[in-house]
Formats: sequence, structure tokens, C-alpha cells
Amino acid sequence: MMKQFILAHYGAKILRYYERINPNYGAARADLFRYLLLYKVGGAYLDIKSTMTRPFDDFILPTDRYLLGQWDDPDNLDRLGWGIHRELAHIDRGEYQQWHIICAPGHPFLRAVILSVLANIDRYLPWRNDTGAHGTFRLTGPVAYTLAIHPLTATEPYRLIDSRESGLVYSILNQRSHAKLFTSHYYRLTESIIKLSTFWIVVGKLRDFRAQTKALIKRRLKKLIGRPT
Repeated sequence: MMKQFILAHYGAKILRYYERINPNYGAARADLFRYLLLYKVGGAYLDIKSTMTRPFDDFILPTDRYLLGQWDDPDNLDRLGWGIHRELAHIDRGEYQQWHIICAPGHPFLRAVILSVLANIDRYLPWRNDTGAHGTFRLTGPVAYTLAIHPLTATEPYRLIDSRESGLVYSILNQRSHAKLFTSHYYRLTESIIKLSTFWIVVGKLRDFRAQTKALIKRRLKKLIGRPT
């Protein structure tokens, strides 16, 4: 269904970007799809581990074009420090929450996010851009989302909300128990997020071989140096 939507509304080229994402990284594929879906049709998105305590009509205004939220909440010690990443040090209060997206269709924020994610996919190398949760946050997730949106906040329409006061609840589950719903959770993965060409697979194997050889030589030298004369 997701692939059919992308093909119908964006064409084969964008679908190929989606398919280049390793299917074991379902979160990264879901990130890109939600951006494409909401840019085309607008509406409201919530993560699988999130819920609401109030109806949308209670906090969405007729004039709203995009709602942004941030993590910084001095009254919630459980979330203290959430959303802070070194790449976002220049942004007051850190990342824009990406577990909820509420917007009108065609908003420039999401256009910028989509273009940024596609460029990230083209540039991605696992030894440079990392894997697992760290790599996903920066490739398609909240770090990529925030970096794309922030430069436009001075010129494009949006409203900053307190997600908690608006009735948006990040997790209705304890810790990461939602991960048990899936056979393979991306937080723990070490494989490449993007399917690599044969050339880059070979380069990666050569890098691994070099690293293993250096480690072996270092261990043997350590033994030789420590051996009594």
C-alpha cells in the first residue's frame, strides 16, 4: 500500500529512494513515507507508541498550517534532556518532535524535509553516517527533520505547541516495550540503513579487513612487548 501510494503520487524515482532503505529499518521507511503522505494530503500523524487525551478540535485552530513541538519541559523530569543532539546545539531547546506531525498539505517544511532525506540517502555510508538508532535519527528521523525545518521557521507559517498540554502523549507503554511488537528493532541493528552498491560493499569489506588486521597486529605487539626477556 505504501509503495503504491508513492508510485501513484511521486513516481518511480521517489519509490526507488524508498526501496533503497534496508527493509530491516522499518522506522526509516516509515519516516520517509509519513513525510511523503502528509506533504501530499496533510492531516495528523502519531507514532504507534503514542496516543491522545483530547480531540483535535480542542487545540487545532482554523488558521493552523503546521504545528511544531519540542521536548524541553522543566516539569517533566522523565524527559529531561530529551531531543538534545550535538547536531542541533544551535537550536534552542533542541529537536522538533517528529512523533507527531500535524499540517496542511504542501507545506514548505515537509518539502524541505523530503529533499533533505533524499539527499541524505544519496550520501549515506554506514561507516561515516552510522547505523541503528543513531544513524536512523540522522538519516530520516528527528535530527534530519529538525535540521531541514529550522531554517524555514523565520519565514513559513507554523505554531509552536506544548504537546502535553495539547493532549498528545508520546508513549502509552513502558520504556521500549513497543519494540517487542517487531521481530527486529532498529535500535540494535549494526547493518547498513541504505542498500549499498557493489562498489561500496567491497569498500566496506576492505575497511573491515583493515580494522581487523590493525587490531590483530596491536594485540600481537602488546604480547611481544609484555613478554619477559
